[in-house]
Amino acid sequence: MLLKIVVIITYSITLQVKCEGEYFWRPWTPGSPPVDAITGRDYRGISYIVEAYAPNFGIFIGQAFVHQHEVNVSAFHVNASLISQKSHALKVLCSDNKDKLVWYPTSSPALKNELQMALVNPVVGGRNTANDQLYIGKVVDTTGRTLHFGSICSSLLQLHYNYNNINKISSYYEILTLIDKCNK
Repeated sequence: MLLKIVVIITYSITLQVKCEGEYFWRPWTPGSPPVDAITGRDYRGISYIVEAYAPNFGIFIGQAFVHQHEVNVSAFHVNASLISQKSHALKVLCSDNKDKLVWYPTSSPALKNELQMALVNPVVGGRNTANDQLYIGKVVDTTGRTLHFGSICSSLLQLHYNYNNINKISSYYEILTLIDKCNK
């Protein structure tokens, strides 16, 4: 019960996080996403990076299309297997300063070193119930011509995403980073 309260409080706090105008989360409104939302595009159309609460697992990154009311996320923590979770509590990633956000190509082994050496400044996308910080990642499937947004767990450093209700893992991906450190 205490863990649920901590996750809910953490989720509430992330609603108000604003990093000097570089990025912030807004409530997701199906049918009319905000114009300052961060997007991606593939043959299916424009998609949005969303933060979703998965009960008993935490806050994870998912992908929403304009009229979706809920998304499936790949929910996990280090001591649990991947499960698909639906979420109605969605927030969309927005920015007043999109040129400060950059997709950085990397891999699981390389990212560990890049984080330790402070070579990258990843955008924080949430926390799971094991208190692992989650970053925002994307992978492009060139054979299927699709783009997928997901979570990169700070302790596993692999990209976890959900596609067609199937959980997938990738060791090679792009991580969303800030050009400059946040001034808090």
